Amino acid sequence: MFKRFILYIEQAPWDEELERQEKSLERFCWFVIIMAAIFFIPVCLNSVLEAKHNEKQAIERTVSTASNLQIGTATNQADNVYQSTEHRTSQVRRLLEF
Repeated sequence: MFKRFILYIEQAPWDEELERQEKSLERFCWFVIIMAAIFFIPVCLNSVLEAKHNEKQAIERTVSTASNLQIGTATNQADNVYQSTEHRTSQVRRLLEF
């Protein structure tokens, strides 16, 4: 079988046949390319839109975390002020008791 293939390549006019059918082959190739594009464009668009959606969610989580940290920091600062004021008040009471 391998020898028959080699003989066909060497002796048959396959290159002339290929040139005669060039237009048909070109149309077939363009058809395959267009069908592949029709199939893959929605898949690619879906991937891009999903990536943008995930990016938006990540940004929202980051902003939420940052605002929670700011609120937590403000709460801690208020607690510190309250504790400091309470400590000073207790010191003043002790001084007044003497």
